Amino acid sequence: MTAVVQTDTKRPMSQRALRFAPIVLALALTACQSHYHRVGSGPSGIGSESVRQYYFLWGLVDLNEVDSQRFTDNAVSYDIVSEFGFADFVYSLLLGPLTVVSRTITVYR
Repeated sequence: MTAVVQTDTKRPMSQRALRFAPIVLALALTACQSHYHRVGSGPSGIGSESVRQYYFLWGLVDLNEVDSQRFTDNAVSYDIVSEFGFADFVYSLLLGPLTVVSRTITVYR
């Protein structure tokens, strides 16, 4: 009498799917987002300045203080753009295990 051994071929695939599901979910839910603030009539084309702001505990605690007024050089018309772009996404991948995320603040004068 011979015993027939059935192998479960679906199990390894489901284990692989479970391993990659968090990665796929993280990539699907990650999007570039921007917030625009216009002061006065907007920028006059004098220049721009960017700085990166870091947060701890996924955005609950500021690690550095960014004062956008400091970048305006006393201009009365300017734009402030706060965005989570591709570079911030890469930094988040690298610093994510430490619960650190970043945003880019740009002031257009």
